[in-house]
Amino acid sequence: MKRLSGRYELIIIFLLFILSIPAEYMEIFSLVEDQMISFRHLMRNAFGDRDKTAFPHDKIVIVTIDDAFFDKYQGFPLRRTDIARIITNLKTLGANVIGVDMLMKFTSSYGEDPIISKALADAGNTVLASQALFDKNGRFSSIRYPAPGLKEVTKSGYVNMMSHSFMTYLNRLRIYPEITKHEDGLPIAIQIAACYLGVTPRLENRELLLGHIKIPLDQFNEFYIDFPPIPKNCRYIHEIAGISAWNFLDISGLDEHERHELKLCVDGKIVIFGDTNQISGDLFDTPVGTVYGVEIIADTIATILKQAPIRPASLPTEILLSFLFLTAIVSCFLFINRPVLQNILTLASFGGYISACTILYISHGTVISMSYSLLSGVLAYFILILRDYFHERKLKAEIRAQSEHIRQIFGRYLSDDIVREILDFPEGLKLGGEKKNVTVMMTDLRGFTGMGEKLPPEKVVSLLNNYLQTMTAVILRYKGTIDHFIGDAIVVVFGAPVSRRDDAKRAVACAIEMQLAMDSVNKWNRENDLPVLEMGIGLNSGDAIVGNIGSEQRSQYDVIGSTVNLASRIESYTIGGQVFISEKTMEDIGDILKIGGKIEVLPKGMRKPITIYEVRGIGGEFNIYLPEILPEVFYEPVEKLAAGITPISGKHACSETISAVITGLTSDVKKARIHCETQIGYKSNLKLSLCGSDGKEIAKDIYGKVSHISDKTELVIDFTYTEPEAEFILKTLINSP
Repeated sequence: MKRLSGRYELIIIFLLFILSIPAEYMEIFSLVEDQMISFRHLMRNAFGDRDKTAFPHDKIVIVTIDDAFFDKYQGFPLRRTDIARIITNLKTLGANVIGVDMLMKFTSSYGEDPIISKALADAGNTVLASQALFDKNGRFSSIRYPAPGLKEVTKSGYVNMMSHSFMTYLNRLRIYPEITKHEDGLPIAIQIAACYLGVTPRLENRELLLGHIKIPLDQFNEFYIDFPPIPKNCRYIHEIAGISAWNFLDISGLDEHERHELKLCVDGKIVIFGDTNQISGDLFDTPVGTVYGVEIIADTIATILKQAPIRPASLPTEILLSFLFLTAIVSCFLFINRPVLQNILTLASFGGYISACTILYISHGTVISMSYSLLSGVLAYFILILRDYFHERKLKAEIRAQSEHIRQIFGRYLSDDIVREILDFPEGLKLGGEKKNVTVMMTDLRGFTGMGEKLPPEKVVSLLNNYLQTMTAVILRYKGTIDHFIGDAIVVVFGAPVSRRDDAKRAVACAIEMQLAMDSVNKWNRENDLPVLEMGIGLNSGDAIVGNIGSEQRSQYDVIGSTVNLASRIESYTIGGQVFISEKTMEDIGDILKIGGKIEVLPKGMRKPITIYEVRGIGGEFNIYLPEILPEVFYEPVEKLAAGITPISGKHACSETISAVITGLTSDVKKARIHCETQIGYKSNLKLSLCGSDGKEIAKDIYGKVSHISDKTELVIDFTYTEPEAEFILKTLINSP
């Protein structure tokens, strides 16, 4: 039902379908429809059953007054006395019914009417032509019968033939109910057929009844004429079903054989006697081409004798086929979103409907009014196309607005790759993920937790924003995807959502440049009276699950898995300025790395120790390196400095405090050499407090990490955070040149 919601164009199409029913009934587009019937009739004559479509030569013959007749006759028009001779001779040769397609509405000026009247009376089964007269409004007024003296001895039928539509084919015979109330008020073809069958024709309940023959009539009291196929080498039906009237003008001099040949042509048949010459101009356009009036009469009689095999489909059938056709077109646009496939299937729907109507006409003689459904189908197609066009324009406008909104809101936080994927593939916003091979980078500021506790909130935010902005610019330049920020920590993934062959290389190069960028970060910090920052970076490569993770109400693009966890563990072993990578990352990159050292560690959750490597630079196309590390020089304090050391596990300080003595400090007081009787592990995180020679505490909340152990009691601590007051005190106690 969601597909149908708001689809107002379907209402318009349904109204078109409803309107096509009365339009079809009233034959508003008969000009087009008759052309389509003509096409189907030609197909029927070409591919239909020959036994059903052939002209019945054994029942009907046309006796023609053609141009060759007048060449021999040497006169014009044909005298009524000669017409009488031909009628008499036809009857003598055994003609069953003789129909004369000639209007003899006026009395002969030569006194010939008694002769032809006698011939007609003697022949018996004869039908003459009459003319139905209509006023200027098209209403019937009267019948112009044959001349007095002729009308009384024979039957007559009107020969008015007109197409239902203007400038189109004659393909139906119309019976006017108002004319049937008058004597001989039927078309000549029906009168001739009735004489042949020996019945009285009747018109009842929109049916033409001729004995056992019942021919249904349409809403206009018409039935379709079944025009037979004409051989390719012929132009007119009389060329294969006719004989010249010259042969019947005088048969007295024929021998027995010639007489027998003529008798075979007309004996027991319906004979239609009429003009097929150019002078008469008695020509009509039909589905099979131009046809003489006498031929149409013959074809109509043949149609009646075959019980009118071409019949219109019932109204329910028409409605059902039209409905199915329009439903097929609408379905193409309702359930299919690809324009090319829509057009192909729509074209197939048109082709299928036309083929079905054509096959029904050829095989069963069923006439489906195609033009109305096809017109409705074309209009429906364009309505749907226009709807899709305007709908697509609306969607594009919405997408542009949404895209701009996404770029404004998320472009500052996500990489261009993720923003582009969201814009190009909105379905990517759905929950779900995929396994991809990635390189994960974890960064963390050393001592930031303690620093944040001492600084005012606005300074913490200012310091953090400057740092993250600088790092983000570097990350995006190396096509990294910022997975998320965790306070001062940054989680970056290389290889998702877009994978590249150099993901690991770009990740390491990015890490090196981020460390170099800390100089500009700290320069800004010093200018703004903020503490100097140091950052550690850990990287690991491997498979991870990436995608939209969360709920329908809230989700985010994320990366999860053991690869991420190990990257975090590796980062925890760094001190400020260091970049550590896993063995897998080193293998992925190769020998372009500059390795500063390696250590074996046992991260939390690992069963066996692993080796991690300190990277000092990367060559190849990146060619970026960290500055060389100068040898460390430690200076003895001017007085004894006692230190209280508290190990830190995770984010929490232990309750135990270990006593130690500071035996040396670097000139920048970033490192200290300490003597401690208690064993402390390598890379342990520590919190220190300092006491002077008098035992009083002179500094506290100094954070550091064990970076070197020379023996069990001597170790080096890198300070990760020192309060300004403590840093000042340490510098006053150092004994340096």
